[in-house]
Amino acid sequence: MLEIRPFTGTEQECIDRVALANAIWPDYPETVEELKHWISHPGKDEFVRRFNLMFEGTPIGYASYKRAPVQGRKDVYYIDINILTDYRQRGFATQFYLFALDELAQLDPPPARLYAETREDQIGALAWIEKLGYVNMMRYPISHLMIQEFDPTAFSGLNAKMAAEEIEIKSLDELRQADPEADYKMWDLTENHIEPDVPTPDHYEPRPFEEVSARIYQHPKFRPDLNFVALHHGEYVAMSNLWGKVGEERLFVGLTGTKRDYRRKGIALALKVATIMRAKESGHQIIETDNEENNPMFDINVKLGFVKKPGWADFKKELIESASAGSDV
Repeated sequence: MLEIRPFTGTEQECIDRVALANAIWPDYPETVEELKHWISHPGKDEFVRRFNLMFEGTPIGYASYKRAPVQGRKDVYYIDINILTDYRQRGFATQFYLFALDELAQLDPPPARLYAETREDQIGALAWIEKLGYVNMMRYPISHLMIQEFDPTAFSGLNAKMAAEEIEIKSLDELRQADPEADYKMWDLTENHIEPDVPTPDHYEPRPFEEVSARIYQHPKFRPDLNFVALHHGEYVAMSNLWGKVGEERLFVGLTGTKRDYRRKGIALALKVATIMRAKESGHQIIETDNEENNPMFDINVKLGFVKKPGWADFKKELIESASAGSDV
């Protein structure tokens, strides 16, 4: 029988949770430091409940349910379940799912919609989610680039093109040295001009500067030297960044975007080339990203040489009637 224990954030729980996460999702390595950062810097109005999944006294997975950040709604939730491969197909995911549904039903208001996600190569999880009555909303193909093999020759004309448009490209590191308001200007660009246009299931609600500063700019893997900004006469008009610690082999794209009035000018491409070249100089090996399948950014990545891999998929379930579990996993 599965034992579901509330996660209380002890040192041993964090160590166990990270070990499980790295075993279940080895492509996305996590550290105890990073886990503690997210826990100690909750988002505005964040509601999340985390749990340890145990079997015969052994940690076999972790799970949670949390309120989705949907503007104007408090009845939309994610349910997230992660179990070691050797303990799947035993009904443990179903046990936690039913437990979560029971707890969620006691909230005011109770959930009207549930979200779930998994990667497309997780065949068992995909089948289970669909049998539970979830329907696919969006797909995010993953792609990766071998950094040291990147040849910038094909993009050599970008610098002249940016100069003709009077666009400067600088790292956040550089900007911080010259302007104490650099972080605030970066926040305004991303939260008020870029994030609202990123394809998502629901309307984006901008986060306060204080939250972004604490959760994002102070994160252990946030890299000002790999965060590039395009400026037009001093105005922040576009950005692209990479996440990952110094010395790590793999980096991840955090966000790339351009203000509406500056799109279709090649600025995002120029920014991406700048981040790749800086990553190459720093000795990193791989950049990974995912993009909503209809997002033009995916085409830019392909142009740069990114190679497609199995992606992530988002699902939703409208709770019109009482939910019930389907296939046992």
